[in-house]
Amino acid sequence: MKKILLAVLLLSLLLALCACGDTGAAEPASATTPAPTAETAPVTVPDENAEEQLTVGTLRQDAEGATYENPLLGFGCRLDTSWYVATKEQLAQLSGVVMDAYEGTGYEEAMRRAQSFFDLYAENPDLPATVNLNFTTLKQQIDPSNEQVLAAMQAELQSGLEAGSMQNVETELRTVSFLGGETKAVHFYALNQGVDYYGLQIYFSADDRFATLTLGTFGEDKTETLLELFYPLS
Repeated sequence: MKKILLAVLLLSLLLALCACGDTGAAEPASATTPAPTAETAPVTVPDENAEEQLTVGTLRQDAEGATYENPLLGFGCRLDTSWYVATKEQLAQLSGVVMDAYEGTGYEEAMRRAQSFFDLYAENPDLPATVNLNFTTLKQQIDPSNEQVLAAMQAELQSGLEAGSMQNVETELRTVSFLGGETKAVHFYALNQGVDYYGLQIYFSADDRFATLTLGTFGEDKTETLLELFYPLS
């Protein structure tokens, strides 16, 4: 399960780089880059000495859970106490783990130049499910609702999952209900070591940032149910 999580987290960063046209001198991940394993790259381990983390949204925690709000993208997310939500320090470590896993490939340096970082990471062991949001600096303005952009993201996601030793990979473009309206998303499925993983990615462009929201569930597809955790900011 951790191997799938790390591969998807990595892909969310690489897809942002693909959209921003900043992949350095490296070859495509699908051709050259093996997926790191959970043994060499744990996903959520607290580290009090983690580097300072760039942030866009705000996170508030109370006795009933956590609330994440992102004025730049215009939405918030409410997570009850069944969710583990990474702190600012843990987000910095998570970004570092993903980049370090690809040290020497060219992607790691490209991600640092593009200031790629995770602004939200949460996991629910009861479902089980994960939610993560990452940002990357844009070199050029793009429209994430454009069919050609979405098709490119879908193709990169497909090849990246297959390169990570995932089996029976399937991806498709979908229209989903989100924040009271409809939006385009890329849905994907992958099988790894007998574990079914379902994911949904929604892409955003705001100011000089490109953002990828990734929702994932294990065992059965509950990705569109996770969309109900989000609400529009007035």
